[in-house]
Amino acid sequence: MTSEKSPLFVLGGDDAADRLDAVERHAVEAGGALRELRVALPKSYEGSRRQRYPLLFVLDAEGLFGSAVEMSRLMSDTSENRECIVVGLPDLGGDGSAEAAGRLAAMIGGEILAWCRERYRVEEDEVALYGCNAAAGVVLQALLGGVEGIGRFIAGEHDLARASAVLRRFRDLPAERGAGRKLSITATGRAGEVDWQELGKALSKAAGGAAVSLRWQAGLGASTLAMPALLDGLRSLWGTGKNYGDNVVPMGKRAVSGLLGLLSPVFRRLRRRPPTAFNPANRQLLRAEQMARNFEIFVSLPASYAPASLRRYPALLVLDANIEFSTVAEAAARMAAAGEIAETIVIGIGTPRSEGPMEFAFRRFEEFSPPAPRAYACGDDLGRVFRSLFALRGQDARRRLGRAPKFFRFIVDELLPLLQRQLPIDAGDLGLLGHSAGGTFVGYALYRPDSPFRRYFAISPGVGISDSWLLNHAQPGDMAPRAGLAVLTLGSLERDNAFNRMAGIDRTEEWGQRLREQRPALELRCECLEGETHSSVYPRAVALSLRAGYAVASTVSDHVSDTAIGRPVAA
Repeated sequence: MTSEKSPLFVLGGDDAADRLDAVERHAVEAGGALRELRVALPKSYEGSRRQRYPLLFVLDAEGLFGSAVEMSRLMSDTSENRECIVVGLPDLGGDGSAEAAGRLAAMIGGEILAWCRERYRVEEDEVALYGCNAAAGVVLQALLGGVEGIGRFIAGEHDLARASAVLRRFRDLPAERGAGRKLSITATGRAGEVDWQELGKALSKAAGGAAVSLRWQAGLGASTLAMPALLDGLRSLWGTGKNYGDNVVPMGKRAVSGLLGLLSPVFRRLRRRPPTAFNPANRQLLRAEQMARNFEIFVSLPASYAPASLRRYPALLVLDANIEFSTVAEAAARMAAAGEIAETIVIGIGTPRSEGPMEFAFRRFEEFSPPAPRAYACGDDLGRVFRSLFALRGQDARRRLGRAPKFFRFIVDELLPLLQRQLPIDAGDLGLLGHSAGGTFVGYALYRPDSPFRRYFAISPGVGISDSWLLNHAQPGDMAPRAGLAVLTLGSLERDNAFNRMAGIDRTEEWGQRLREQRPALELRCECLEGETHSSVYPRAVALSLRAGYAVASTVSDHVSDTAIGRPVAA
């Protein structure tokens, strides 16, 4: 944990419990000992007094819990998944044997689940147990052993051959144990080790009636499999079948946009103003003088950090820290601990939590969008969507959007100088990572001649934002002279999503090709990750970006020697 002498903005050891909303800590008696549990409640929990929710147990949650909460909430925010209660369990011990795993599974399905049911509104038949790598053994033993109360199972296994050996035991699973149960398992390994598709077919027929979902993901290892495996499971168990953005697509129609514009004064009178006071008691808050608004800053330091050391570290700035900071910080820590990447300071930039989720959602549109007034004056479908959304708040999108230049100046002139005085940052090795509209801002920063960043990571960038600014207005002569690496990623399922297409995410590879033509010396990697949506792509893209940008004993050019443009590549 941090002390009073810790540098400004640095988080304690329990990032999620310190930073995320609606997270509780409890000490629960189970197995003859007190177990510290962390419980993250759905956003709608307090407002829905009767609704019951699926329950997700996350095994060995240290270093995973924040990511699990963020990604499960992101998937529900985009309507792709049902909301769920997330319970983070500590390392429960055990010697790795099947007997020990069975005892742990029984304890979770017995005493711990009973405590959860007594305290929270848990849906009767929707309790899932998730574990990755070593913890996957507990998950599989819970299924094989027929633990009562748990009927959903999610596992991630980095050893494909070992996973297949365990799964073959399901062929002998008694029908009474398998009936009605569901299993999602994601594995990674070398292609050709196991006929994964044929194994899945056999298991679906023979696993005692259990519904089995198998997925093989290439290019992931023990340190990077956890979140992709969890999202595979959540999509399999609790997916809604809805597409991200379907609810706002109609707002791009001229008639709808025009009507909402006429009603904007009414909405303005009804709108409750968000808090704007600057609270200096919150040590994470920073006042942006040039923008006259506040930001919340989070910092995760490397494990080897020592205040007296002269060592300097690369620094990666992460946008949308309200909802995605833990996913990057925890992945970077796991990968560094495994020796895959260099230790890195991870810095999150977010909207103050006190302003609420709606203010966060609209501020990111304002701050990440490049200036292009024509896009919102008459403009395209996306411009009309923005005009409709802001009209619902009683605001004019033409006066609110296009603030990327001011946000950029805040980062360069105010935030970075302060952080460099407080933290052991290597000023010559800065990175910037953003998702969706944040990916658009990453591209905007790449075209700033005074941009200090060396590495740029744009995940599902909104290429269509601001009249397709990245394609139509960015000037190659303005490109950042320090830029050495750009990694662009998107999910294959974004290509057919109506709102993603409206936002121009399907044009990511086109922008990548444009970058290659504009700056041939720029090391560029552009990849489409198969089977991923706008939300589920994030953890895989983060892992790919970290490995490309910070691989140990590599230079920038070594990271991306296998550049792929315009074709799907499994990560």
